[in-house]
Amino acid sequence: MWVQCREASWEGGANFMARLLSFWVTDPELFQLAPTSSFVEDTITSLLGTLGLGEVMGLFILVDSALRWLSKLTGHQVILQRNVKLQRTCRAVVAHTFNPSTWEAEAGGFLSSRPAWSTESEANDLALRLARQYTGHQDVVVLDHAYHGHLSSLIDISPYKFRNLDGQKEWVHVAPLPDTYRGPYREDHPNPAEAYASEVKHIISSAQEKGRKIAAFFAESLPSVSGQIIPPAGYFSQVAEHIHRAGGLFVADEIQVGFGRVGKHFWAFQLEGKDFVPDIVTMGKSIGNGHPVACMATTQAVSRAFEATGVEYFNTFGGNPVSCAVGLAVLDVLKTEQLQAHATNVGSFLMEHLSQQKAKHPIIGDVRGTGLFIGVDLIKDETLRTPATEEAEYLVSRLKENYILLSTDGPGRNILKFKPPMCFSLDNAQHVVAKLDDILTDMEEKVRSCETLRIKHSPGDTPPSQILITGQQDDTHLMD
Repeated sequence: MWVQCREASWEGGANFMARLLSFWVTDPELFQLAPTSSFVEDTITSLLGTLGLGEVMGLFILVDSALRWLSKLTGHQVILQRNVKLQRTCRAVVAHTFNPSTWEAEAGGFLSSRPAWSTESEANDLALRLARQYTGHQDVVVLDHAYHGHLSSLIDISPYKFRNLDGQKEWVHVAPLPDTYRGPYREDHPNPAEAYASEVKHIISSAQEKGRKIAAFFAESLPSVSGQIIPPAGYFSQVAEHIHRAGGLFVADEIQVGFGRVGKHFWAFQLEGKDFVPDIVTMGKSIGNGHPVACMATTQAVSRAFEATGVEYFNTFGGNPVSCAVGLAVLDVLKTEQLQAHATNVGSFLMEHLSQQKAKHPIIGDVRGTGLFIGVDLIKDETLRTPATEEAEYLVSRLKENYILLSTDGPGRNILKFKPPMCFSLDNAQHVVAKLDDILTDMEEKVRSCETLRIKHSPGDTPPSQILITGQQDDTHLMD
C-alpha cells in the first residue's frame, strides 16, 4: 500500500512538528457475518458506499483481504453488513519530527513511505533499491562492523556478517567506525569528526578512480552492534556532504535507536543538529513494541524515481490493519506516558551511576550513551584498552544468575549494551547498577584475570584462587 505523509503536529510535542503516516485501520466489528446468496456484490457495494471515492487508496487491499478471508470459510456464504464502519483512525504509526521548513528546503516536498512490513530487513532492502534507482549508481559505503539485516542484499553491506561468510563485495566500501574511544581518532584528537569524515571522502575518491559510483552511505544513527557508539558531533553532516557530492544518498537506519530512545530527540539522527536531514530513514522494532512492523521514509523525488520504473512494490502483510493498530497504540503510549522525557531522566541517572562505577572499577574503561542507549566498555588494561571479552561474558552470566539479562556487543564482544524497554524505571536502574557493583567487586577479589581486575590490590597481597571465566553467551535479552 502506498501511503502519503501528511503534515501535522503531534499534540504535546512542543519541540518538534510531526509528520504522520496515514494508515487504514478497520473497526473491530468490521466482519459481521450474515447469510446471503450474493456476498461478493454486497461486499464491494458496502465498501464503496462506506468509503466513497476519496477513500479509494486503501480500498483495494481491504477488499482483496476480505474476499480472500471469506473464501476460506467453506460451507458458508457471508457478507459484510451494509452498516459496517471502516474508521480511518488518528492517522499514524510513525511520527517524523522533521522541521517542515527545513525539509521543504532540502527535499522539496512531503515525505512518502512504504509502511508496515514485517521486518526491518525489508525496509533496509527497499532503501537500497530506492537509492540505486534514484542515483543510477551501484556502490554503497558502510561503517565497519555494521549490521543492517539478514537478507542477502543486506548481509553484503553488513561487515559484522560478511566477514565471516563470503567476504566483501567489490561494490561495498567500508569506512572506519567513528569510535572516539578505541578508534584511530580518539577523544584527544582536535577534530575527530572531520578526521573520520575525511576517511569517507578518501574512500569515495578511491572508488571513483576505479570507475565506481556511489549510490548510498548506510549507517545507524548511533551504531549499535558496533558497540554502542556515539559518533562525534558534525561527523554525519560532513559525510552527507561528501556522499551528495558523489551523487549518492544518505540512509539513516533508526531501527534500534528511533522513537524517543535517545531522550533528547525523537530520532537519533537529530543529535546531529536541526540542519541535518537524511535522504532516507528506515525504522522498525520500536514501532510495534515486539509486534513485527517496519517502515521506510524518503522524499517524493526519490520515491517517484522508483515508481517510474513501472515495477510495482507490494508486500503480503504491508499496511495490514492489525499491525497499524498496534503501531497507533505504541505511539499513543509514547505520547501519553511521556516516554521520551522518561528516557532522558532515567538515562541520565543511569549514566551518572555507571560513571561512578567507572571511577570505582578500573575494568570499566568507558561509559557512553544518551537516553536509554548506553554502552559500558570493559578493558583488560588501561594503556592499550584491550577488550575484556572473557570478563564481559563472565559478568553477563553472573548478572543472569541475579535475574538481570544483559548482553555484549562490539568487535571484541566486550561492550555491555544497555537498551532496556522504555518503561525502565529509576528503581530498575539503581538495582542493575547495585548488582553490577557487587559482581565487579567480587571479580576483583576472586577472579583477577586481567590487569584492571588486579589494580586495586597491593603487590604484597596473596592472590586468591582464580575462577575460570568461561561460559556461553545467551541470546535472551531484557536490556536490549
